Amino acid sequence: MQKLKKENIKGWIRFFCPNYKTDSITDITPEFLKSLKKKLLFLDVDSTIAGWNESLPAENIAQWMENLKNEQIDICLISNTHRVARLQNIAQECGVGYVTGILKPSIDMHQKAISMFPVKKDEIIMIGDQLLTDVLSSNRFGIDCIWVKPLPTGEFVGTKVTRLVENVIVGLLKKNRVF
Repeated sequence: MQKLKKENIKGWIRFFCPNYKTDSITDITPEFLKSLKKKLLFLDVDSTIAGWNESLPAENIAQWMENLKNEQIDICLISNTHRVARLQNIAQECGVGYVTGILKPSIDMHQKAISMFPVKKDEIIMIGDQLLTDVLSSNRFGIDCIWVKPLPTGEFVGTKVTRLVENVIVGLLKKNRVF
């Protein structure tokens, strides 16, 4: 887990800067989240916990989610998928809440999700794989965010396009010595 130096960056690019980054979602431990006083995870789905065409998270990610729940850390899936039945199935299989709605980086889904749990904003952290959606929406909503490396599975064509823009932003963040 790497804490990023958000203070090194000014201007519009700051909206695309996560608080932390890690290669694997399973590196995010309950102890780490509790040290940050986080009680609720907003969790992206596609390429974060499951491949775009996969119907369930990998077994190690499902176990990771179960460990978090056992440590009293709530999870709410936040996805702008058009395949709502798939999202419902993943949420049901994992025993977690979910919201879907207007495309991220809109904060509408964040607002829906926070109303489902008795927490304050500073007790929430978003985990996702995209700077242009997950990180940007978290920064707009005013919550911390962990940026994870996307799962090595296929992606929606639109995501492939946004990855090109994301690469430019990553270059700017590196140039500003954020990580």
